[in-house]
Amino acid sequence: MPTASLAGSGPPQSLLVNRAMVHGVIEAPGGAHFTSCVPDYGRDEAFQARYAAAAAGPADWQRFRAEFLDGDEAAYQAAVRGFAGARRGDG
Repeated sequence: MPTASLAGSGPPQSLLVNRAMVHGVIEAPGGAHFTSCVPDYGRDEAFQARYAAAAAGPADWQRFRAEFLDGDEAAYQAAVRGFAGARRGDG
């Protein structure tokens, strides 16, 4: 079944996972980036703005993708740390 068809098959509440149905949870530090995971970290508004700006055109998206998405998880986390460091002036 195509994933898009799931949204049309019932009300939004039917897409929620009842906590009684959860059998395990994993730790994924930074896994919700660029959204928040309070109290561990808040929204990364600057990164979200960079992500949104990348949608301006194919060349912008390709640069964003090459910088942040073409590698593995460790490469992504390193790129995000570099982006944050550059904003602070220490990267």
